[in-house]
Amino acid sequence: MKLRISLAALAIVTAATPAFAQSQAQQDRIDEVSRFVVTAPICRKLGMMVDPALPDKVEGAFATETSA
Repeated sequence: MKLRISLAALAIVTAATPAFAQSQAQQDRIDEVSRFVVTAPICRKLGMMVDPALPDKVEGAFATETSA
């Protein structure tokens, strides 16, 4: 699970660097999702509940944003 979150975070951070034209709104949404992915492990360590489907949701959101 940690590896999937780490890979998803790496993919988002890498793709967040505009390699192709993105609208500012798309970039803002990708940045927001990446913040949740990066902070999820910290939240878990503090005893907070993190959505177990977060990696799947991130992959879906990322695919939607980058396909437009």
